[in-house]
Amino acid sequence: MSLWDTSSTILMSLPPFTELTIHSKGQRNSMGLAWDSFGRLWFTDPSDKLYDNSTLYATAPTDEINMVPNKGGHYGFPWCRGWVGNCNTSFIGPIISLVAHSTPGGLIIYNGSMFPSHYKNDMIVALLGSQNEEEGSPKYSGVGYKLIRVKMDKNYLFPLDVEDFVTGFVTVNTKIAKRSPVDVIENSDGSILVSDRLASKVYKITYSKASGLRLSLMVQTMCLFCLLYTSDAADEE
Repeated sequence: MSLWDTSSTILMSLPPFTELTIHSKGQRNSMGLAWDSFGRLWFTDPSDKLYDNSTLYATAPTDEINMVPNKGGHYGFPWCRGWVGNCNTSFIGPIISLVAHSTPGGLIIYNGSMFPSHYKNDMIVALLGSQNEEEGSPKYSGVGYKLIRVKMDKNYLFPLDVEDFVTGFVTVNTKIAKRSPVDVIENSDGSILVSDRLASKVYKITYSKASGLRLSLMVQTMCLFCLLYTSDAADEE
């Protein structure tokens, strides 16, 4: 399998991990991957931002959350992005379309016990926000820069609604983003960890009946993109 063959794909390796196979094709830049209880793979996929005479399209193509019910399938990239471009019935369309420039990153399917039971099997997704640069800092485009919750139906099969989960990562009146959530992970105690690519911090989201949702600083890091791979760290208030 050549490097060209694996471009814009999700790869899979099964024990004993001696070879890679292509799980699905047509993904541009999937940063968040999670298996649900039915063995389906959900993934985020931010679309590239089309230009026309150096003008950024404000509303298309949309960003995506997709699902692979079985191994195989093509999700359109680079020909079809956010269901814009040379799309046809051979491509699999998005399950959820997000506002352009939201830039979905990390994704989890919550299975912990800290949050109320109606959070079970819902998705928590980090939206990085616009990747455009202005004077060295990301310009706040009005979308993204938050965590969203994708509420699933009672059988956990299909999404019913998308709502804000955690906001406040950006001061709207400054128009310059100083914080940007990039990845999420479920901690062993049922809390949720969030990495911040701009502030180089990791936050911890907890829940209790007394105080509801609570976000606290967990650790200051030196990483630039801050993808979370471990959740064993001490709290730092």
